Amino acid sequence: MGNKYPLLPLADLVTIHDTKRKPITKSKRISGIYPYYGASGITDYVESYVFDGLYVLLAEDGDNLRTRNTPIAFTAKGKFWVNNHAHVLKGIDDLDTQYICYALQCAEIDSYISGSTRPKITQGDLKKIPVTAPPLKIRHQIARLINDFDQKIELNKQTNQTLEQMAQTLFKSWFVDFDPVFDNALVKAEFNLENLPSTWPAALVQRATSRLQVLQHNPTLQAKLTQHNLAVTQHNTALAQTSQAENTHQHFPSEFELTDEPSIGINGWIPKGWELSNTDNEFQIKGGSTPSTTNPDFWDGGDIHWTSPKDLSGNNTKIMIDTSRKITEAGLAKITSGLLPVDTVLMSSRAPVGYLALAKVPVAINQGYIAITDAKTLSSEYTIQWLDSVMDEIKSISGGTTFAEISKKTFKSIQIIIPQKGAVDAYTQIAKANYQRITANVQEIKTLTETRDYLLPKLISGEINVCGIEHE
Repeated sequence: MGNKYPLLPLADLVTIHDTKRKPITKSKRISGIYPYYGASGITDYVESYVFDGLYVLLAEDGDNLRTRNTPIAFTAKGKFWVNNHAHVLKGIDDLDTQYICYALQCAEIDSYISGSTRPKITQGDLKKIPVTAPPLKIRHQIARLINDFDQKIELNKQTNQTLEQMAQTLFKSWFVDFDPVFDNALVKAEFNLENLPSTWPAALVQRATSRLQVLQHNPTLQAKLTQHNLAVTQHNTALAQTSQAENTHQHFPSEFELTDEPSIGINGWIPKGWELSNTDNEFQIKGGSTPSTTNPDFWDGGDIHWTSPKDLSGNNTKIMIDTSRKITEAGLAKITSGLLPVDTVLMSSRAPVGYLALAKVPVAINQGYIAITDAKTLSSEYTIQWLDSVMDEIKSISGGTTFAEISKKTFKSIQIIIPQKGAVDAYTQIAKANYQRITANVQEIKTLTETRDYLLPKLISGEINVCGIEHE
């Protein structure tokens, strides 16, 4: 269906502010708080700004003009700097500027891209780009409506980042820094460093000192720890259980023991009673493959999720609810690892190594993954956070002459500390609730994005009328 509204050259709808752009070479940039934009978004943060307000940035050059891996038109708001790889545009007001950004996403731009080796939109061609131009009232209404979708999508993404950071921070506190173990040890020592075990090396004492400073600034936690310890000492089961209802420290020991592996724990010291194992003993590990891409029987009409690490690039969450490609039953039969269950932990094992995801749909994988489908004692939520915490080590042992890659054989040799079950279960209960919320948000983002992308071209063309606005 054609446009109900006129097409006007972009130059008739915006003011162009390219003359204010000032590229700064990387060596001359001074770090600061203001975003430094290029053709595809923020590339750095600098000490000053040249723009203040809401503007549309349209990529001037770069391969992304052809590939569209990221949006070529986006808004920048507030105080910021722009280099010479993005055109800077402004509408009549902020709502109109927002509309221009949306309209450019629907505009026919390819004819105005020049350059055989490096695609480019010259300013002359920029001015000619035809943009659908409803009356200003309708432009405002379209901008408000679509922006509501964008704001909800962004809010969900920010919420997910917060929830994942919470899960990550808690994991580090409990299973990397061993904060609850130090807390319990300090309670036994009556919060006096001199009463700590004489066998402790300097590294443990230093950590205990830092943790004591934290407790001294949190008298409520310190009091709860003391109360629980007193109840246990006096064999007051009722009081102990009451305090344990809010006390995760019950799942952690109060002592450390030395292992034969100085690279594990804190200079080889781990919480007493925890075990040292390796990934081969603890996990069921699988790899995948790619059915022949030239055989349509493996792909056409398929509805089985199949993933390559490309699905994880650019994701702001570790949850996978969909894949970019699907395979058929015949295609699945070509993959020896078959269909992996929900809550499989995925890690990209080829360049780039280290993308992580928790599959919330049954999924088949290509050869670029290491998948953990089951574990003896560790939950999927614990496992994915453990992988994140040791990713530097994983990357350091990755081989490959051309591209970094970690083989299943190498991965299976990685050592891992296995906490007591109560500690893992306590963490899993918290992390699982976070990931359930994240999964729901990811699903809502998908629905909102699909709805927005369906509505946008129809609203701009006039195929769908904006409610409550009379066409002028």
